Formats: sequence, structure tokens, C-alpha cells
Amino acid sequence: MQYNDAAEVVWYVWKHYQHLLSGLEIRVDKAILAREKASAVNNPNLAKRLEKDLGFVLDEEVNKALADGPESFRRRVCQRLLSAEAASIAINRCPQCGRVTRAPRAKQCFCSVVIGMPRPPNKPLS
Repeated sequence: MQYNDAAEVVWYVWKHYQHLLSGLEIRVDKAILAREKASAVNNPNLAKRLEKDLGFVLDEEVNKALADGPESFRRRVCQRLLSAEAASIAINRCPQCGRVTRAPRAKQCFCSVVIGMPRPPNKPLS
């Protein structure tokens, strides 16, 4: 799978900085989850109930926010947070490969570099 920095930043901000979301953005997030669950359920009655009760189907603001789809919504929110809350958001990147780590306090990258630890000196091969 190809590394996509923009998508990783969106995922990282969405996952670790939800406390910075507005009330509408929280409702939209809940609607996204409910709608995804409803689409995965095999029981049509349960799916309708999930969408109606938890999916904010009748909420015009939520529907308008999701008009371009959930990924587009998450990208827009991420851009807003990175500009409006820049002082509160720290994106942890690997010092060697530059990739976004999985968590703000991650100590190891996907490239196996241990973050925050000095690199051992190169030893000659025996």
C-alpha cells in the first residue's frame, strides 16, 4: 500500500484531536459512524433504525456537511483545525523517513526507527 501523507495527516488529526471539534462536527462524526454501521448490517429493519435514531437523517446541517461524502468532510475539518488550532496540534513525524506516526507519543516508526533514541554507531562487520 502506497503511503499518502495527506490522508495520514487527516487520519491522525481526526483520531487524536477530536476534543477540538465543534458541536456540528461531532454530530456529523456520529452520523458517519451510524451510517457506516447501518450499511454493514444484514437486517434492513435494524439498518433503518440505526440511520433514523443515530444517523441524524433528518438533520439538514449534518446532511449538508456530508453532501460531498465523509472523506471530504474529514479533510475540510482537518484543514480548519490545522489553521485555527495550530498551536494545539503537534504531528509526530519520524525524524528519518518523515512519515506521520500512529500516535502523538509513538516511539517507533513504520520504518523501524526508534524515535527519541540516539542511533547506535555503525559497527564494522567482523
